[in-house]
Amino acid sequence: MSTIRGFFRRLRMISKAFRLSGNPDVALYQIVRTEPLVRATSGLAVVTIVKDEEAYLTEWIEFHRLVGFDHFIIYDNGSTDGTRRVLAPYEDTGIATVFPWCNFSNVLNHQKAANAHAVANFGNQFRRMAFFDVDEFLFSPTHDTLIEPLEKRRDQPCVCVPWFNFGPNGHETRPQGLVIENYVERAVFPPLDEQRALLLYKTILDPTRVQTAGTHAFHFDESGPLLINENGVRIPQHLFKDRRYAASRDFQLNHYFTRSLEELEEKRRKGRADKKGKVVPDFVDNRLRQYALATCEDRAIMKHLAGLKQRISAQGL
Repeated sequence: MSTIRGFFRRLRMISKAFRLSGNPDVALYQIVRTEPLVRATSGLAVVTIVKDEEAYLTEWIEFHRLVGFDHFIIYDNGSTDGTRRVLAPYEDTGIATVFPWCNFSNVLNHQKAANAHAVANFGNQFRRMAFFDVDEFLFSPTHDTLIEPLEKRRDQPCVCVPWFNFGPNGHETRPQGLVIENYVERAVFPPLDEQRALLLYKTILDPTRVQTAGTHAFHFDESGPLLINENGVRIPQHLFKDRRYAASRDFQLNHYFTRSLEELEEKRRKGRADKKGKVVPDFVDNRLRQYALATCEDRAIMKHLAGLKQRISAQGL
């Protein structure tokens, strides 16, 4: 009987959330908790969804271990390359948890569903969780790791970090070496008004305060989609594209959205996790056009290059 009552209680919660927001995402990706989630005292995890990322995973994981991440929660969206082989040692040592996450619904956004699953199942194990992709590298330009600048903002429910968009850097084919050393040209930051497609954020959050999962913005305390920048300024949805709020001093998110032109074409063919695997041939073309309007050189991430190469070498790779 108590199970039936619990089911209807959760159903009422979801229905109420939908009525309040008018947004179906609130009902689909709401984190339904039957009991309070206890906040962990430490730990930083990253959640990501991947497909055929064999060539990039070692660099991405080792880089983020270097800057303070403890654990990697990875949703495999139907990889057919050596992705699982690369991840196996990390799974064996408890550094990564990997879920098969092939497309399974014509309704759900698979990335939002993965993020909701991660918060619901791991939210009590980590003080903070970050949500970003394998073509994105998060670090602090002002600190050796992310831990200290996050601790300064421990009372914020989240810190939202805007993209720094890096382009092909003249590479038509994939070059030898690491992503972070091969691509040093990026769009100016903050982006110009004419570069609005380049202004998006990814989120580091306290999982106990999330109400509804998103991709770029999550819902907190019935706020609706919300960004909070590193200065603690709450940015409502209608101002997400306002460049005046794009703060990035203690946190920087390098988004290698094309890599080489050859790799960009491979990326198009893979389809998009946020579109249920649909191939969208021109999805990045507008972004590329805006990118070309104003660029500069950025080597801030290079402070980690020697340490990263050391970590990769220690693994015999």
